[in-house]
Amino acid sequence: MIKKPTYEELEQKVKELEKETLRRKELEEVLWKSKEQYLDLYENAPNAYFSVSAEDGSILRCNTAALKLLGYDRDTLMGMEVFDLYADNPHGISKAQEVFKDFKKGESIRCVEMQMKHKDGYPIWISLLVEPVRDHDGNIIESRSIVIDITEHKRAKNALQKKTHDLGERVKELNCFYGISKLVEKQDISLKEIIQGTVDLIPPSWQYPEIT
Repeated sequence: MIKKPTYEELEQKVKELEKETLRRKELEEVLWKSKEQYLDLYENAPNAYFSVSAEDGSILRCNTAALKLLGYDRDTLMGMEVFDLYADNPHGISKAQEVFKDFKKGESIRCVEMQMKHKDGYPIWISLLVEPVRDHDGNIIESRSIVIDITEHKRAKNALQKKTHDLGERVKELNCFYGISKLVEKQDISLKEIIQGTVDLIPPSWQYPEIT
């Protein structure tokens, strides 16, 4: 015969269930707050975040920074493939296709410089980081991608390179003038030697010495 629990035993069981219910509720609140914090960090991050399907390259998720970077609204961007976002040049779509192949192989992509395009058509230089995401069976299902806008950095770098090049050209010209001045200062030098020395000095001071 099964012994019926006493009132005290039932009361103790109810108390234990209440404690367990309270503990679960507190745990759910902690998890919800953690989820809210994660979503806030993701959505309001300074850099653009994308999640891309490994199956067809469709965009699964993105944050506010991604929308601002490319000029699209969220509904429009969610209906596009990732390749639609890249410039039609060797730094854009072609490179994006190569990166996508490497990502599907399970490779992590680190700081690859590429060109995306704004909705209005102008190019945007970016640095791309991609981490593959796998399911429980180890299959790659999507990417976690960070896109950093480096357009201003590239402009500054190109401007510096141009200034350095221009300075180098000025130095070559000054060296030519200095060489000619030293040439004519020589004692007992003939006009023919001055002319020949000048002809030898001029080509290296020009931008294309061999053609000159």
